[in-house]
Amino acid sequence: MAEVVRVRLGDETFSLRTDRDPRLLEAAAALVDGKLAELRAGGAPSAKAAALLAALSLADELLEARRDKGLLRDGVDTALAGLLGRLDGLDAAIDALDDGVGGRQ
Repeated sequence: MAEVVRVRLGDETFSLRTDRDPRLLEAAAALVDGKLAELRAGGAPSAKAAALLAALSLADELLEARRDKGLLRDGVDTALAGLLGRLDGLDAAIDALDDGVGGRQ
Protein backbone atom coordinates (compact mmCIF):
# COMPACT_ATOMS: atom_id res chain seq x y z
CA MET A 1 0.00 0.00 0.00
CA ALA A 2 1.34 3.43 -0.93
CA GLU A 3 2.53 5.60 1.89
CA VAL A 4 2.92 9.39 1.81
CA VAL A 5 6.38 10.62 2.76
CA ARG A 6 7.28 14.26 3.27
CA VAL A 7 10.78 15.23 2.18
CA ARG A 8 12.64 18.51 1.96
CA LEU A 9 14.75 19.43 -1.06
CA GLY A 10 16.39 22.80 -0.88
CA ASP A 11 13.77 25.32 0.23
CA GLU A 12 10.78 23.15 -0.71
CA THR A 13 8.89 20.34 0.99
CA PHE A 14 7.30 17.61 -1.11
CA SER A 15 4.70 15.00 -0.21
CA LEU A 16 5.44 11.88 -2.23
CA ARG A 17 3.72 8.51 -2.43
CA THR A 18 5.83 5.36 -2.36
CA ASP A 19 5.12 1.64 -2.29
CA ARG A 20 8.66 0.91 -1.09
CA ASP A 21 10.27 1.41 2.28
CA PRO A 22 9.79 5.15 3.02
CA ARG A 23 13.24 5.26 4.62
CA LEU A 24 14.75 4.73 1.16
CA LEU A 25 12.97 7.78 -0.20
CA GLU A 26 13.95 9.80 2.86
CA ALA A 27 17.59 8.73 2.46
CA ALA A 28 17.51 9.62 -1.25
CA ALA A 29 16.03 13.03 -0.43
CA ALA A 30 18.70 13.64 2.21
CA LEU A 31 21.40 12.76 -0.32
CA VAL A 32 19.95 15.13 -2.93
CA ASP A 33 19.38 17.88 -0.37
CA GLY A 34 22.97 17.56 0.84
CA LYS A 35 24.29 17.76 -2.71
CA LEU A 36 22.10 20.83 -3.38
CA ALA A 37 23.39 22.55 -0.22
CA GLU A 38 26.98 21.74 -1.19
CA LEU A 39 26.54 23.22 -4.66
CA ARG A 40 24.71 26.31 -3.42
CA ALA A 41 27.48 26.90 -0.85
CA GLY A 42 30.01 26.48 -3.66
CA GLY A 43 28.47 29.33 -5.61
CA ALA A 44 25.90 27.77 -7.95
CA PRO A 45 24.25 30.77 -9.61
CA SER A 46 20.67 29.63 -9.03
CA ALA A 47 18.53 26.94 -7.44
CA LYS A 48 17.87 25.54 -10.93
CA ALA A 49 21.58 25.36 -11.73
CA ALA A 50 22.24 23.68 -8.36
CA ALA A 51 19.47 21.14 -9.06
CA LEU A 52 20.85 20.34 -12.51
CA LEU A 53 24.40 20.04 -11.23
CA ALA A 54 23.23 17.84 -8.34
CA ALA A 55 21.41 15.57 -10.80
CA LEU A 56 24.51 15.37 -12.99
CA SER A 57 26.78 14.66 -10.03
CA LEU A 58 24.50 11.93 -8.66
CA ALA A 59 24.09 10.36 -12.13
CA ASP A 60 27.88 10.32 -12.49
CA GLU A 61 28.22 8.57 -9.12
CA LEU A 62 25.53 6.05 -10.13
CA LEU A 63 27.26 5.23 -13.42
CA GLU A 64 30.61 4.85 -11.66
CA ALA A 65 29.05 2.49 -9.10
CA ARG A 66 27.44 0.45 -11.89
CA ARG A 67 30.79 0.21 -13.69
CA ASP A 68 32.53 -0.87 -10.48
CA LYS A 69 29.81 -3.45 -9.84
CA GLY A 70 30.32 -4.85 -13.35
CA LEU A 71 34.08 -5.04 -12.86
CA LEU A 72 33.59 -6.78 -9.54
CA ARG A 73 31.11 -9.23 -11.07
CA ASP A 74 33.58 -9.99 -13.88
CA GLY A 75 36.32 -10.64 -11.32
CA VAL A 76 34.09 -12.97 -9.32
CA ASP A 77 33.05 -14.82 -12.49
CA THR A 78 36.70 -15.30 -13.48
CA ALA A 79 37.66 -16.51 -10.00
CA LEU A 80 34.72 -18.93 -9.92
CA ALA A 81 35.61 -20.32 -13.35
CA GLY A 82 39.18 -20.91 -12.13
CA LEU A 83 37.98 -22.66 -8.98
CA LEU A 84 35.57 -24.84 -10.95
CA GLY A 85 38.41 -25.80 -13.27
CA ARG A 86 40.55 -26.78 -10.31
CA LEU A 87 37.68 -28.84 -8.85
CA ASP A 88 37.27 -30.62 -12.17
CA GLY A 89 40.99 -31.40 -12.11
CA LEU A 90 40.71 -32.77 -8.58
CA ASP A 91 37.72 -34.87 -9.61
CA ALA A 92 39.71 -36.33 -12.50
CA ALA A 93 42.67 -37.06 -10.20
CA ILE A 94 40.42 -38.80 -7.66
CA ASP A 95 38.79 -40.83 -10.44
CA ALA A 96 42.24 -41.85 -11.72
CA LEU A 97 43.30 -42.89 -8.20
CA ASP A 98 40.07 -44.87 -7.76
CA ASP A 99 40.65 -46.59 -11.13
CA GLY A 100 44.24 -47.40 -10.14
CA VAL A 101 43.25 -48.85 -6.77
CA GLY A 102 40.34 -50.80 -8.26
CA GLY A 103 42.48 -52.13 -11.11
CA ARG A 104 44.96 -53.74 -8.68
CA GLN A 105 42.41 -55.94 -6.98
